[in-house]
Amino acid sequence: MAFLFWIGFLVAVYLVGVLLSDHGPTPQLAADCPYCGIRKVETARRLWIMRGLILAHRFGSVTLVGCRQCVQRSARRVAGSNLLLGWWSLVGIFVNWFALLQNLFNMNRRSKTSTLRRAFRELGLDLDEQITDSAGLSKAMRSMLTAAAGLLRQIAMVEGPRSREWNRARDALVALSGGVLAVQEAAALLEQATTQGPATYRSFDEEQRLTLLHVALEVALADGTLSSDEKQSLHHITELLGIDIERLQVLIDSISGATDRTSELTEAYRTLGVADGAGVAEIRTAYRKLMLKHHPDRLPPEERDAATVRAAEINMAYELLLAGAR
Repeated sequence: MAFLFWIGFLVAVYLVGVLLSDHGPTPQLAADCPYCGIRKVETARRLWIMRGLILAHRFGSVTLVGCRQCVQRSARRVAGSNLLLGWWSLVGIFVNWFALLQNLFNMNRRSKTSTLRRAFRELGLDLDEQITDSAGLSKAMRSMLTAAAGLLRQIAMVEGPRSREWNRARDALVALSGGVLAVQEAAALLEQATTQGPATYRSFDEEQRLTLLHVALEVALADGTLSSDEKQSLHHITELLGIDIERLQVLIDSISGATDRTSELTEAYRTLGVADGAGVAEIRTAYRKLMLKHHPDRLPPEERDAATVRAAEINMAYELLLAGAR
C-alpha cells in the first residue's frame, strides 16, 4: 500500500505541473532554440539543483529556455544529476527530496509562458515584443525593419535605385529579418520606406541604434568607396540615431580597414561562431543566441563563474564587430 501511495503521489505532482502549464497555443517567437538551433524558443523551466559535497552542499536553480523537446530533454538530465549527486551531504539527504519533486513538477513538455517571460526579462527583452505575427515577424523585428528601411533607403538613394548600394540595402533587410522577408518583400519595403523622426530612432536601445548605423555604413560601402554625398548622408543618419559623430568615424575606420585590427576581429568572429566578414545581421543573431544560452543568471551556481567569463567574451566580441574600438 505504501508503494502505491508514493507512486500515486508522484503521479499527482506531475499532473499538477501539467495542469499549471499553458493550456493555450504555444507562443510563436522569433528566437531560435539555443540548444538545437532548428526549432524556435517555445518554453522555459526553472529547475532546482542540489549537489552534495560530503561536508558541504550546493543548492541553486537553472533556467532552461528553448523548444519544448530540448527543454524537456535538459530537464531530465538535471533531474538525473540530482538523483545521483544530490544526496551526498547531511543537508542533501533532507533537501534533495524537494528538489526532485520540483524537477518532476516541471518535467512536462507544455509551454510555461510565465517562466519564459521572466527569462526574457533577465536578458532585457520583452516577451510580447518577440511574438511573431502571421508573416513570421515579431513586433520588435517589424519595428526595427521599418526603421532600418527608412535609413537604408536614404543612403542607397545617393547612388540611385539600380546601384550596388540599393541592392545591398535590400539584401540587408532580408538578413535583418533572419530570412523571413523574401527578396521581393524587402524590395517593396525599401521602395515604400520613409525616413522617420529622431524620436522614433532614439526609442531604440543603444545596441539597436548601433546596428542600424552599422548596416547603413555597410550599404554605403557596397561599391568599396565612400563618396562625400554618402558621408553627408551617414552624418545625418548618425544624428537621427542620437549617436556621437566620433563613433561613426571609428566605425568607418574599423570596417574600411584604416585601423588594422585583423587578429582581434578574427578572434571576435570565432567567439561568436560566424565566418570572417559576416554581416551585422548574422552577427546580431549569433550574439542573441549565445547570450540566451550562456547568460549567467540562468545557469546553475557551479557554472556561473565560467558563464560570466564566457558572457564577457561574447559581449566584447559583439561590441568590437558591431561598433569597432571604443
